[in-house]
Amino acid sequence: MGKVALLWSGGIDCLASYVMYKGKVDVLVCVDMRHKYARLERVAAWVVALELGIAEKIEDVSFPLLGEFEKPNAEIPMRNVFLLMIAKLFASEVVISIELGSFENESDDRSMAFLSKMGGMLVGMDPHTVISNPVKTMTKVDEVRVILDYFGEGRAIELLGMTYSCYSGKGRCGKCKACIRTYLALRYWEIDCDGWFASNPSKSSTYEKYRVAVQAGKYPGKRGGQYQKVFLGDGGII
Repeated sequence: MGKVALLWSGGIDCLASYVMYKGKVDVLVCVDMRHKYARLERVAAWVVALELGIAEKIEDVSFPLLGEFEKPNAEIPMRNVFLLMIAKLFASEVVISIELGSFENESDDRSMAFLSKMGGMLVGMDPHTVISNPVKTMTKVDEVRVILDYFGEGRAIELLGMTYSCYSGKGRCGKCKACIRTYLALRYWEIDCDGWFASNPSKSSTYEKYRVAVQAGKYPGKRGGQYQKVFLGDGGII
């Protein structure tokens, strides 16, 4: 059996993936692209790994060129194309964590079709290649549940507090889309996380945009239902 490499950013999604692999990950590939939130993302990656006692598994890679193409909305075109190829250098199986609802973006490099095509290309180069996405049918709410179940509430909340996902590069701003998605996932499970953010996410214009989008039916299915529960719990009107 070949080695397993997990793309490791210090976020909730890759922590959930690590838990689901139950110790079968050999390498954590942490790529510094020099994007605007790279420093804090990298700090979280190391802090969480140290806390779990798996820091010796980290392969710290610098690939600054990608950061030069970062857009104001934090989008980096074809980011996952490069990340998968970099991770493939370390193992035959590469684990990427793309949660349900995150598949569409400007360069379409989070879709299942993309992963299938990318996997086919890599298999053509190395027949032993496997591309896995263990959270592909999960929302961030589901990922938090996996972490809570595995570690227990107290320990899980400690670890969740160490993760990082914010586009500002200045800590959890409480205003960007990444912060709002994290806040909604934590609040779904009634985790008191208001103090984790520089400003209250539920008071932000981005939070309101998500609420209006849910009201308009733009998040059908499981994710929309989960968000609706949080908005109702926060006194919102759906």
